Formats: sequence, C-alpha cells, structure tokens
Amino acid sequence: GKNRFTFRAKSVVLASGGFAADLMKVTSRQPRWAVYVERTGAAKTSTGDGLTMGLQVGAKEVSDSWLMGTQFAPAYPEMTAAMLGPRGFAGATLVNEKGLRFVKEDLPNITSEMSQQLDVWLLTDSKDPEKAKTLRNYLGFDTVVHGSTPEELGRRMGARADNVKQTIEKLNADAAAGKDTAFGRDPINFTSLTQAPYFAVKVRPVISGTIGGFAVTPDFQVLDNALKPIQGLWAAGELANRAFYNRVYEPGTSLLIAYASGRAAGTSAAKAALSK
Repeated sequence: GKNRFTFRAKSVVLASGGFAADLMKVTSRQPRWAVYVERTGAAKTSTGDGLTMGLQVGAKEVSDSWLMGTQFAPAYPEMTAAMLGPRGFAGATLVNEKGLRFVKEDLPNITSEMSQQLDVWLLTDSKDPEKAKTLRNYLGFDTVVHGSTPEELGRRMGARADNVKQTIEKLNADAAAGKDTAFGRDPINFTSLTQAPYFAVKVRPVISGTIGGFAVTPDFQVLDNALKPIQGLWAAGELANRAFYNRVYEPGTSLLIAYASGRAAGTSAAKAALSK
C-alpha cells in the first residue's frame, strides 16, 4: 500500500532476473528485438528492476547486452502443430520478406538470424489435409497466407513472386538430390513442398530472457565504472551472465549459470557480512 520499508544489510545480492519484458530497456539496448517484447516468453516480472537499482549506485553495465531466444512461434499457439513437419523446427523452411531462405534451419539456435529480417515466413504445403484445414482458420496478412501456386503465395506474402517460386523449386530439387546446396542443412531435415495450395505462416522469435547485466568479479561482486568492486553488492543469474554467452543461448544453460552464480555470490556475500 502506501507504506514504504527500508531494509539495511551488510551484503546485498541482486538476483531479480533480466529485462526481457521491459520494452524501453530492450529498445535502448537491442532495438531490433523490440517488436518481439509483446509476445515474450519471459516472465512478466522480467522488467530489469535489479538493473535499475544497480545503476543507481554506480554499477557498470556491460555494453553489449543481447536477448535469449531459442524458438519461434506463430501468432496463435493453435497453429504451431499445423505448421511443422515430421522433423519439427529442424524440418521447417524459413524465408524472409524477400521470399529467400536466409539461414540453415536445423541449427540449434536461429533466432538471432531471424531478428535481423524484416519478416520471417515458414513455408508449408497441403500434404496433410487436417493441418491445412487448421491453417485456413487463421488466414490473414499477418498470420497465414496461401496460394494455389508459389507465385500467388509470394504475392500474398508481399514478397517477390519469382523469388518464392525459385526458393520452392530449389528446395524440392535439393530434397530430391539429398543435398542442401544453399546452406548445408542435413538431408534428413528436408521437407519438400509439392502439394498445392501452399501456405506461408508468419513467425517471430520468442524472447526467453536476456544476456547482459553487470560486470562482476569471479565471485560475482559487482564492479563500478572504474572496474572496482562495489562494497556490499553482488549479482547473479541474468544480472551477471554476459561473460558466459556470445549471441547464442542453448536451452537449459541459464539454470546452470543461475545455480553456480547464485552459490558463488551468496557464499561471498555471506562471508563479507559475517566478517568484522
């Protein structure tokens, strides 16, 4: 309510998570990801409160924060099963707003590449009538479009029709030959597109967290702008994980960092608090 409480401690560990659900923080650090904040997979409470508090006492934030993304999704969850083939995400064919493939789709993480496109569409066809029926229920310029030919599909996507035609023809030829001549995708992950009508599902990266936080010592004590430890202040988890990632995040690894950094920060903070 209206009451305000102040707690004083010899040691404080900031462990409030990242800023993946805060539009302004994402926009100021990685503006290309801002359009995905509305449908973030991170907790709604991931608003960077610990980051704000640390900055207020002179903590040094890393200069190259990034966003964790491990998957992509359509506008409505009900569409997911209908848009994927037997190999799941690895078997998907993704194209950008130009109607061209831009990534090796079976890489463990492709959301960074996706974030660099204006739009991303997943191409599929009507081999499975039930899946096609589901996609028809969501037709719309920003969800799913379809076409009786690749050219018609391209026009409805807003892409160059000849690009989409060439992309599908090359995909089918490579699938038949068992070799991805464009990106080297494993042939087992190919799904040819041969049954009209064709569908294009607009998909977007799903943000699951942030890579960034503060510069810290090996025991996770927070550093100031002169790279000197701030007395009594530690950080863990997403508030101190930049040293462990480049721009790629593998699912589950944040748990290991949370456990390890939390234990190290807690041990060091407790030792400092108990010392005379």
